[in-house]
Amino acid sequence: MACSTPNGDAWADEAILENWDAIVASFPRGWLPQRKPDACLTGRPVYEEHGCGSYGCVYPTSERDVVFKITSDASEADFIELMRVMKLRVEGIVRYYRLYKIEGKRIRKHDGNVRTLPLYALARENADMVGKMDVLTGPERKNAQEVLGLLTAFKEFASAFRREVQQRGIEFAEEAFKARYRDDVNEYLDEAKPSEKRPGSKIRPGQVDLHIPMEWSNNRKASLAFQALDEVAQRMMRNPLGYYIGSALQGLLMNGLLLADVHHKNIGVVRRGRELAWVITDPGHLVRLDGSLPMPKIESV
Repeated sequence: MACSTPNGDAWADEAILENWDAIVASFPRGWLPQRKPDACLTGRPVYEEHGCGSYGCVYPTSERDVVFKITSDASEADFIELMRVMKLRVEGIVRYYRLYKIEGKRIRKHDGNVRTLPLYALARENADMVGKMDVLTGPERKNAQEVLGLLTAFKEFASAFRREVQQRGIEFAEEAFKARYRDDVNEYLDEAKPSEKRPGSKIRPGQVDLHIPMEWSNNRKASLAFQALDEVAQRMMRNPLGYYIGSALQGLLMNGLLLADVHHKNIGVVRRGRELAWVITDPGHLVRLDGSLPMPKIESV
């Protein structure tokens, strides 16, 4: 029998191999990644893989409802630990069971920049249909289009807000958080109806665009941008496919937390009670809106 082909993101497999003893000692056996049969190409194991993103790889385990993940996203790890410390139970995000910082670094090259990133191992709830809301058909298609449009708007607003916080500091975020609801945000939102096509417009069906008066002060602009995020999250909540995602984003905002990198490729389906729900599978680009929030330290193995 031929040997299995190594995974494309070999750095993640290497991280598992180099930390295998610590991983085995820290995770239940049923939550460990599974080796491919006859993975003998280099004499080293290769692991079954669900897929990889920009920062991490997800692996199936012997337990259907649990996946193992290696990530180099410190923001994701920080958010997971912060949720645990703050005792936040957010139904619109996959459930996390274990998180550890592991030995090693990842050298990541992107857009001409080279970064050295820490590594983490975690076990979380498995999700199906990840990144596939856009393939829904029939009665769900219209709702899916609206949710995807709102997700695009939320990510654009959140990314712009995050850039401002990076440049101006946490005080900028705190002022926006305190001054929210100063203006009626609906007066400044431009909406695209699902059936409407606008020449030259990049607004997708269901998306909204925010127009902020340029003469406003930076603090007032920030407060309106924050309110736009809250409004978009609430609109998601009114959509049956977007309810759990919107409630997660809106609830986190009210707790002083903003996720700035939620998009269609990191949402998937899990079971919540008797229903199937679309939730966030990969929270990242965390923005703290409150400087008094704890700075938890992640346990190392």
